[in-house]
Amino acid sequence: MIIQKLTMENFRQYYGRQTIEFAKSDGNQIVTVICGENGRGKTGIYRAIMLALFGDVKLDQDAKEADIYLANVKAVEEQNCDGHGAFCSVKLCFTYHGDTHTIERKYFAMKDAAGKQKEQLHEVRLVNETSEEEWRSEKDIREIIQQIVDERVKHYFFFDGGERIERLTRVSAQQKQEVTLGIKNLLKIDQVLKSRDVLKKVLSKVNKELEKNSTGDYKKAHREMVNLQERLDKMEHSEEVLEQKKIENNARLAQIDEALSAFDSMKADMKDREVLEMKLGAD
Repeated sequence: MIIQKLTMENFRQYYGRQTIEFAKSDGNQIVTVICGENGRGKTGIYRAIMLALFGDVKLDQDAKEADIYLANVKAVEEQNCDGHGAFCSVKLCFTYHGDTHTIERKYFAMKDAAGKQKEQLHEVRLVNETSEEEWRSEKDIREIIQQIVDERVKHYFFFDGGERIERLTRVSAQQKQEVTLGIKNLLKIDQVLKSRDVLKKVLSKVNKELEKNSTGDYKKAHREMVNLQERLDKMEHSEEVLEQKKIENNARLAQIDEALSAFDSMKADMKDREVLEMKLGAD
């Protein structure tokens, strides 16, 4: 999959129609670098790509309780003055296995009686420009995009900022788990792993039959082998449980550190307030 062009119309910070053409991966132009100060729309571009492909309105870094508005506020206010709503859209053009595709999502936005911006999906459309096929069903489009970019590994191909890169380069249990899951999903070996589990169950059944029908030293040796395998399985399971607990504890520790940092800042503010109150009292 090679992204060629992104068009945004009245989307987030991008008022009117704005188009970004990416490097075509031919000749010397193989990388597109997007840089800018905070609040200038870098994340908006990332958000537009995730919205176009997967319909993601919220990103990982968005607070759960945060209201995310897709339509440009200025465009909505202009139309609201005339008693109308505004359309916003993102359109992504990309190539896959030689075919050119465009996927577009369009939203309608307007303000309610209380002045709060309301938005709803108006249209979604995927077109294979090469074969001239077209899909407008969310279900059909999701299935096709899933074949191109597995949604489970989208964050390894599309991500914003250095936080995820930092996590992937940190030697920790969290890193191991994230990289392991990413590799499994990327290689799509879920079915292989399921087959392995099935084979384990079959092997267990065969071992029981062997033990039942064997005699003498062979039966004794076979029983020892089965016992060792059972111990090994239990140890591996215990290791996985401990690894998961370690990840959870590290996450909890990070939350506590963040809370302590906020408390220290609040404590300093309270101390400054006390000093000011003492000065005011003295005056």
